Amino acid sequence: MIKRKKKIKRILNFSLLFIVSFYFSLQKHNPATAQNNTNTEIIELITRIDVASNNQDIETLQQYISPQFSNEDGLDNETFLSSLAQLWNTYPNLKYTTTINSSEQNQTQLILNTTTTVEGSKQENGETVNMVSEITALQTFENQQLISQEILTEKTRVTTGENPPEITFRLPQTVRSGQAFDLDAIVEDPIGNGLILGGVKEERVNPALFTNPQPMELDALSAGGIFKRVTIREGDHWYSAIFIREDGTTMITQRVRVE
Repeated sequence: MIKRKKKIKRILNFSLLFIVSFYFSLQKHNPATAQNNTNTEIIELITRIDVASNNQDIETLQQYISPQFSNEDGLDNETFLSSLAQLWNTYPNLKYTTTINSSEQNQTQLILNTTTTVEGSKQENGETVNMVSEITALQTFENQQLISQEILTEKTRVTTGENPPEITFRLPQTVRSGQAFDLDAIVEDPIGNGLILGGVKEERVNPALFTNPQPMELDALSAGGIFKRVTIREGDHWYSAIFIREDGTTMITQRVRVE
């Protein structure tokens, strides 16, 4: 049981650290995916960021992050860069693919709507941990530096083992304050006579959780999933579901925004 708890903590840490990587999500850009109104100056900026990020060159990357950088989750210039350096030190093989959905010039500021997919893996005690994550964000640049960011959607899936459970995670992307909604974490594979442990966790988005995720309680499942009625009062939240069986583990984390 102690070994299983350590494994869960490693998976949680992997997932949340990858979320940090999105907080500067223009690291790999294919100009062909940009909208027609994306000008040459924007593409050149993204290309320079691309080179620095894929080389994991934190010193060069600092040039593109304003000292006044902040986002709605509480990250600032210092906490972002330190988290990113830790991420790259631990997971050196990230692959980024970013699409610029739209761009808008607002006086001296450039506002980009982007969708980024990140894929990566790591070895942990002889086991491969795989991750795929996707985030859509509004990013604001001024004088070719990122000054602010707003996360619109965010979802991460982490798997280990030869046959990780196939999970469907259903919950809204956006709700109103005080609105009740259903959280459905469904195991698509038949449980049969095998043992599968599962749990869900709700936590308000907090930068401290990026590198220090909290433990999750697990129960043996007798049915094919976990179903809850949830209400958020204020602030964006992360909802995570994890399912563990002998031949694999799957964890999904999704953001729900509060308007």
